[in-house]
Amino acid sequence: MKIFLPNGAPHAVPEPPPEEAPKEYDYMTEALEHAAQCWCDDDTKDIPMDDRLAKACAKRIAAWMQTAAQGYRGAEFYRDIIDQCGAAIGIEAYTSDDGSIQEDVLALKLPELVKKLVLDNRPQPDPLPQVESYTL
Repeated sequence: MKIFLPNGAPHAVPEPPPEEAPKEYDYMTEALEHAAQCWCDDDTKDIPMDDRLAKACAKRIAAWMQTAAQGYRGAEFYRDIIDQCGAAIGIEAYTSDDGSIQEDVLALKLPELVKKLVLDNRPQPDPLPQVESYTL
């Protein structure tokens, strides 16, 4: 891939070596593009591009991109669980405090709705037996 530096000169963005690419998508291509853009900023455009430095920066950028992607996938996973819980609870999980019905589950309401469900359906303990008091 080529980018053009502010002075118009083309510069090839270094590709990651094949042995560095893990089986899971590693974001290295995008990270190299972001790293190469550092030489296009007004305050750095007069510095010659260094491929080794671009690769070193890109490795770190790719790691952060991978971390962000994993975090997003994790959030989506748990959001799906929340949505399933809300769907099981019913319309109350979609109802705002003002009474309007929302398209999505209101995750903030779920703890109070679950607590209410548990308390409403908890078997009531037998009353304690009455004991006569004795004095010695």
